[in-house]
Amino acid sequence: MRRLRLFIKKQFPHVYQYVRSLLFPLYQKATQKRRQSFANKQIVEVNYAGQHFLIALDPANGFVDTEIYTAGVYEPDILSYIKTHLPVGGTFVDIGSNIGQHALFAASVVGATGTVVAFEPIPSLVAQLKESIKRNNFQSIVTLYPNACSNTKATTSIKLKPGNIGGSGIHHANNTFKSVEITTVLADTYTTLLSKIDLIKIDTEGHEIEALKGLVQSLLLHRPKMIIEFSPSLREDSHHYSHEFFTIMKECSYDCFDIENGERQIHDTEQFISTFTKAQTNILCLPK
Repeated sequence: MRRLRLFIKKQFPHVYQYVRSLLFPLYQKATQKRRQSFANKQIVEVNYAGQHFLIALDPANGFVDTEIYTAGVYEPDILSYIKTHLPVGGTFVDIGSNIGQHALFAASVVGATGTVVAFEPIPSLVAQLKESIKRNNFQSIVTLYPNACSNTKATTSIKLKPGNIGGSGIHHANNTFKSVEITTVLADTYTTLLSKIDLIKIDTEGHEIEALKGLVQSLLLHRPKMIIEFSPSLREDSHHYSHEFFTIMKECSYDCFDIENGERQIHDTEQFISTFTKAQTNILCLPK
């Protein structure tokens, strides 16, 4: 059933979005009782695409944890891409790891001979991910850095989004959000030391440009594939953000494909930017 859903989403994205809009209220109603039972921290098992692992969940985090608890998995499409593009024994870098579902999934894919490097700056999520790493005995596979990736090494603050801590970001304009102090680093400081990188996932809630600028040496050195959440709506300088994103991709010689639009290649970036109306999308970036 999941394979059929992914096929329809890739081949007929507009039909998929229409059907999803009709069925989502029914899904919400069907899972309401299970959501209400998610009242305490728990360790649950995730099973997807032949991979399985344990993950620590906390209802206080909101959306992502609740989705895993009720549906069994979060962003299955992205997990499928990770499974497709990440080999056994490979190296995965997760920038903006949140509670670590993608990093843990990747660790289960690469196995004992592989490497996962995860970056997550929010202290409570770092502690939660550490617990998951320990529960799975992934200590020899996963290295976790309690930092945000940017183009400078500095101390700044990140605003915590109520009801969805995974949606927290440096660029949120809402000043009523609680904030915590974090440290930013250049990913290159760590990733250029790796012997190889097969795949990078970047999900930084509008901070993708800065994260990429601190990663350019590694992109040129290792030529990894990337899955990046493209989020112009989270920036006041959304037009500049969009152009800067594709400038970096061009300078580093990457082709870009809109995952949420049937994996269609983005040939005309100006047209893509001018007609882009969604809040976010996921883009697959492949080295030329």
